[in-house]
Amino acid sequence: MRHASNQSMVFAGRSVTALLLAFALSAVVARPAFAQDYPDRAVKIIVPFAAGGTADAVPRFVGDWLSRKWGQPVVIENRTGAAGKHRRRIRL
Repeated sequence: MRHASNQSMVFAGRSVTALLLAFALSAVVARPAFAQDYPDRAVKIIVPFAAGGTADAVPRFVGDWLSRKWGQPVVIENRTGAAGKHRRRIRL
């Protein structure tokens, strides 16, 4: 009985050691991520409803705020049905 208990403790110790070694190596190998200037061009917000309603007014307020914050133009485009068939043409 005592023999099986010692084996499981050795196995647990090896697992912890391997985990710590993997963590230490990942910290050494990982490169820092540098922030990029985003956005670097105009941003288009597509509103899937017709112009003139609340669904149009809120994105325009948000777009104006984002434009001032980012220093880039934010274009609001109303595409009726954009929640469906136009989705294939939208590129990110």
